[in-house]
Amino acid sequence: MFLGSFIHVAAVPIIYNVAHTALCNMNFDYKRYIGVTLKQGFAMMLVWAPFSINMGIILKYIPVNWSDIALPAFIFALLGICISCLCEYFTHMRKEKYSFAVSISVNKNKVAETTKKLVEYISCVLAFVVLMDRFTEHAAIDILILCSLTIPMIWAVMNKKHKSYIDTVKEHFNVKVPQLKNLYIIITTAGFLMLALRSVGFDEFLNNIFLTAMGNFGVISTMLIIIFIMMLSSWIGLHPFIAIAIICQNLNFANQIVSTEIYTYSLLVACSLSNLVSPTTISTAVISSLVDRNVFEVGVKWHILFIAAILLLFIGFLMILM
Repeated sequence: MFLGSFIHVAAVPIIYNVAHTALCNMNFDYKRYIGVTLKQGFAMMLVWAPFSINMGIILKYIPVNWSDIALPAFIFALLGICISCLCEYFTHMRKEKYSFAVSISVNKNKVAETTKKLVEYISCVLAFVVLMDRFTEHAAIDILILCSLTIPMIWAVMNKKHKSYIDTVKEHFNVKVPQLKNLYIIITTAGFLMLALRSVGFDEFLNNIFLTAMGNFGVISTMLIIIFIMMLSSWIGLHPFIAIAIICQNLNFANQIVSTEIYTYSLLVACSLSNLVSPTTISTAVISSLVDRNVFEVGVKWHILFIAAILLLFIGFLMILM
């Protein structure tokens, strides 16, 4: 699901179709399995991916470089996926009997070649982002936009797929961009809401709350409070990107008693878990439609054990960093 780092929600139906083809002939509830894998994989992608919207928002307001947080965040995401596999195994997989109803032929050479190209592409993108982040003065969001525009085009030309790339770009602007109108509404709404909150002194109120909480309950407890607040607000309907934007724009990180890295990791995990349980995110709606289950089941019921395990992992992660 790390492919979602680069094509976001578009990765969901792509990977669903690939997994559906591979698993539909097996005698078990493959739709639930695919739904859990997609949702939890997409959530872990949000913890580290340079092109995710939540990462762009956080890097815009918090004075931290993506290259400084990328490796620990990536390791956390990998551990999260391992936890996802273990949770799925102990709750469902070992109780099921898996067998193929029909035999499936696989071209192993083609799979290996495609995998190699995918790894090469992702490595090139990440290397370019790290180099630009380290050795230039450009803002992180500008670097990500530059990578999004140039690297796919260069890669398409190198692989002699430039005509297909041009057709895909035209289709994207003609078909996909108009479909994102809900996202534009969310961003505009977030802007108006943040202006309204700051006009009534919400930023000062929020900073005082966090400083008081850290003094009374400690750093780890305060970070967990942030996560729970974001999860609750997302579950009752506030989009996670709006919640993360409100916190980032109103919190004065220079006056806080913990490092900006700690706040960054906490907000990334908060946004990841909020996206997991939120019924308003595009990923939840898409996956719910694909697996034919209601949004509560897709967003909450399937992930309770996983969320509890991720929170325990996050506590250990903060203890190591501190």
